Amino acid sequence: VKMFRTRAMGGGAVRRAAAAAAAAAAIAAGAPGAAQAEDDSLVVALLAEPVTIDLTQVRDLNSSRVVRRIYEGLTDFVYGTYEVGPGLAESWEISEDGLVYTFKLREGVKFHDGTDFDADAVVYNWMRQIDPEHPAHGTGVFPLAQNYLGNVASVKALEPHLLEVTLKEPMAPFLQYLTQLTLNIASPKAIEELGPDIATQPVGTGPYKLTEWRPGVRAVLTEHEDWWGGDPEIEQLVYVPIVEPQARLSAIVTGEADFTYDVPIESLDMLRENPEVVVQDGLSAHVW
Repeated sequence: VKMFRTRAMGGGAVRRAAAAAAAAAAIAAGAPGAAQAEDDSLVVALLAEPVTIDLTQVRDLNSSRVVRRIYEGLTDFVYGTYEVGPGLAESWEISEDGLVYTFKLREGVKFHDGTDFDADAVVYNWMRQIDPEHPAHGTGVFPLAQNYLGNVASVKALEPHLLEVTLKEPMAPFLQYLTQLTLNIASPKAIEELGPDIATQPVGTGPYKLTEWRPGVRAVLTEHEDWWGGDPEIEQLVYVPIVEPQARLSAIVTGEADFTYDVPIESLDMLRENPEVVVQDGLSAHVW
């Protein structure tokens, strides 16, 4: 369950923008470093502090909610579903034996540092994780690499925007695997220049780039002006961790947060009756 306020802003209402961005940003009442959102900002109250912004190590939802605005993968889930659709790859073909995937990559995609996204960037990112001899292998720790890339026999750039991936054996969920942050694509130039610091200074192709991260206080993302998907409706996203459910509820009711998750269940009827609050139910990948 997600809650957000219908605050008017340039380019549309928060309701539409939040849906499009799948939960962008937040600031909460009484949270350390909190401040009232400006008209071009959206404030999201997270359930906890993001553990990491290193795309190769994200395992928790709060980190994912921030990092997924910065990085992108070859495939992505169609919004509101678990159906796999295009991401940085426009289309793909699969061989009859299920071993060879050929991806047509989007052209004109720019990383946040202004460099071009292409097939070589994909090869660079994946091989740095699984090839101990890769010159950038020492720039990070890759605990999930074998989970998602262990079945990859080879990855080749056939053309600047044509990528061939050969598997060791057929794997039905491979396209779903490509949605995972571990397989998202960072700027090779940034990795070379920053080395291990790429873990805290992310450079991706996503609609937003990191402009501030104060652990325990807030993370601020600002729009990527050259994003291939067009101008985001919201210029700035501000994420603030608010651990206590009652505090998140208060932040939404008072308008000091625009978006949050998981308030006390007994408050849902009251929130649904509030004309300034939208309660949105969605699909979950988890069952308890």
